[in-house]
Amino acid sequence: MQNSHIAFGQTSVGLKLQFVFIGRWLSDTPIHLDALEIIAEKARRFWWGQQIELATMSWSLLLAVEGRRRRIPSVWAYLGLAHLVSLSFAQNLFYLALLLTPAPTTTADDSHPTSTLGRMRKRLLPVKPVNWTPHPALLLASFCFAYVLIYWAPSTTGTATFARIAIFGRLLTFGPIVIPAVVPASWGTVYSDPHGAYGIFTELFRFVSTASFAFHVKGTALALLYNAPNAHYHRHSRFLPFDIEKRSTWERTTTALGKVLGSASDHPVVAAVAWDVLLSGVSQGLWAATRVLDVNDILAASTPFAPNDSSKAKPQPRLLGGSDKTKPESESSSHTNTVSTRRRGNQHAEKSKPAEMTISETPVSRSTRRGHTLKRTANPEEAPEDAYEPSPAESRAAVEGDELPDGDVDWESAALAWGLTALGGLGSSSAGVFGAECTSR
Repeated sequence: MQNSHIAFGQTSVGLKLQFVFIGRWLSDTPIHLDALEIIAEKARRFWWGQQIELATMSWSLLLAVEGRRRRIPSVWAYLGLAHLVSLSFAQNLFYLALLLTPAPTTTADDSHPTSTLGRMRKRLLPVKPVNWTPHPALLLASFCFAYVLIYWAPSTTGTATFARIAIFGRLLTFGPIVIPAVVPASWGTVYSDPHGAYGIFTELFRFVSTASFAFHVKGTALALLYNAPNAHYHRHSRFLPFDIEKRSTWERTTTALGKVLGSASDHPVVAAVAWDVLLSGVSQGLWAATRVLDVNDILAASTPFAPNDSSKAKPQPRLLGGSDKTKPESESSSHTNTVSTRRRGNQHAEKSKPAEMTISETPVSRSTRRGHTLKRTANPEEAPEDAYEPSPAESRAAVEGDELPDGDVDWESAALAWGLTALGGLGSSSAGVFGAECTSR
């Protein structure tokens, strides 16, 4: 063993032994679980790691909503990338998928799988109807179990329980994606209007944001408490060896905050998580600015007492021409003007004859006065057509579109997202931005 370290590169035997020991270490050491335990064993390190865990909850809810709406295949892979690589990397990949996938995909999934596995999966997990949403209590239950494990994880570091908590917590993050696929259709609601489920989405993201804010406040308080210096310290004066000075509260707080922020350099694993938090926060702010998200929607999905603007009725677009509904009114008004003009003409025939010729003696009024039906040459271009009745799929596409207003990016929404990140942590701001993304179209 000593030759393998000392004689590295000199003999083939030593080189072989070196690689054998590295392979054995990689096979015997659970690297991912060890990295999670390194982060959770200290409060100042867990301050960074907890933000990633909380932001993953709102991220999984976004994957569930937008993945079903746009019919993006294998959305679970994006969540797996967030666990195995980094959250910011998976989020930016999904941002590209959102930009390249139209919303909504109005065609139903009527394709018949050819493989045996595909037919079995469709038989066991039938496709849900369009605009179907599971009962929110199912998603809330998975969120609550995940939050219990996040709260419990730091106290189990160094024990065998930590590995089970970490694995089970990772599986619970897939709940919003798995639940709509496995539960029966009777456990949900089919909305005729796509905007009918917006109120539920807002409440779910608001719950995630409120819980994330509470966890962030608790984690910040513990990190500052455990890293704050003592209130009293010795001046180490050779003349007064027992002289004791007292630190102010501001001095102790700033010192503790410096230790918490500086914990990113404690370990390479902590540094990776800290950079992931920063990159994810910057990315979601830029996403909010690019998508021109409404600040009211962000506040409604992130703050518990903000008015829910997404629940109000939104005017549906008129697919029929605007002149179809105003035509009877214009005809009735013109007919009324014709009758009144003729009455005035009978009283003052000589004085109002020019006006009568210009107003009342139109082709429509003449035919009405003579009692004959107006017969005009049929013109193919001017011939009346039957009223166009849109299909249900076209109506849904018109009501729920993915069109962005023309103009520059909205830096106000980006500033709000970054402010929420600084104040309430990455989990709270992610819930606000992702909730606005799901309810602003």
